[in-house]
Amino acid sequence: MVAVIGLSTACAKPQMWYQAGKGQADYDRDAQECVLIASNFARQATMTGSSEDPATYGQTMRNCLAAKGWSVNRPLPLTPGQGNEQTAQRQVPPLIVVDGHTAHAFGSHLSLPPSFTLLNSVDQDTVDARGQRLTFAREQTTYVTILAQELMGQANRFTPTPYLAKPPFFLYQQDAVSVASKTEPRWSTFFGMINDEWVMGLGSFLLINDRQRITVIVTEPLVAQQTAPEKGFRLSRQQFAAVDSFSKEWTAWLAREVVPPAPSWWARLVPQL
Repeated sequence: MVAVIGLSTACAKPQMWYQAGKGQADYDRDAQECVLIASNFARQATMTGSSEDPATYGQTMRNCLAAKGWSVNRPLPLTPGQGNEQTAQRQVPPLIVVDGHTAHAFGSHLSLPPSFTLLNSVDQDTVDARGQRLTFAREQTTYVTILAQELMGQANRFTPTPYLAKPPFFLYQQDAVSVASKTEPRWSTFFGMINDEWVMGLGSFLLINDRQRITVIVTEPLVAQQTAPEKGFRLSRQQFAAVDSFSKEWTAWLAREVVPPAPSWWARLVPQL
């Protein structure tokens, strides 16, 4: 069965969406969730937040529905003798596979809290690398981005390195894992301002091998400064407390929920240098 649905917005013509094996009830359930996400994004895109930006609403709504498997293109009917095997041969397997609230990539897996919703999935392929980026959101305040990258060029290599906090962000804390340890996430927590709004975040690299890497980024709004920072500091006392709490929460989650792949039999026999 193929669901055929008309989606209406205040500023757009009705749009038909299709998904094999899904019906109207399936679409209504997915669309209801996407409407909440798109509405929140659209309000954040305006100066006051009291109205919605139509372009942001429409783009976010489309991204959200597409991430849930809906398409504006009607599926072509299968001809006799044509099956899923032929279709699968024409498709490149994704780098990240999502099963419930767990993302699998390169033999590792990462479990997200049930309160997070998959917002979009974007391929980021280049001449020298394959990439796939997933973005999850919770209540439109906390965002988790997972980026899987696989280098294709023979000369390209990933090296063990901590996540770097680049301007406009400043480093708050960094893990103390030895650079020689290639099987543990290398994380950094940071803070800064974007468009006059304070943001705090965590960034982490999980080096699978010198050709494959997973990047995890978590961001949340940071409370504005109610009082001036003490001399020599960028953050107020209230902001320090918020960033410290955020850092403890998400580094603990990273250590608990990001599971690296099991070492190969060769790695277990050969000492790691």
